[in-house]
Amino acid sequence: MAVKIRDTSRLKFARLITLDGVEHWESPEYPEIREAPDDIRYTVDLNDRIDRLSSRFYGTPDLWWIIALANELRLLPNDLSEGATLRIPSGRRVFTEILRRPSRGREGR
Repeated sequence: MAVKIRDTSRLKFARLITLDGVEHWESPEYPEIREAPDDIRYTVDLNDRIDRLSSRFYGTPDLWWIIALANELRLLPNDLSEGATLRIPSGRRVFTEILRRPSRGREGR
């Protein structure tokens, strides 16, 4: 079965595999999001949510996982604490580098 994956999807970094005739996704191998000079420092407000920050900085809530990876957040949305500082990778870098990496694709077994 052909699967079309959006450029913003985390599945881009996973493989669709077939085991005993059943398809499933392996755990994604996310890219490392290193700190860069054009990263934005953002102080979390009381009512912030990571998907809303993604919409604000990237124009889509789908890229919340970029912010989470850059800040090593694991227990979303509980990891956002008022007053905490987040590193927001620049939109330029997200769209020209991070999301442009080749997808892992499909593998049959």
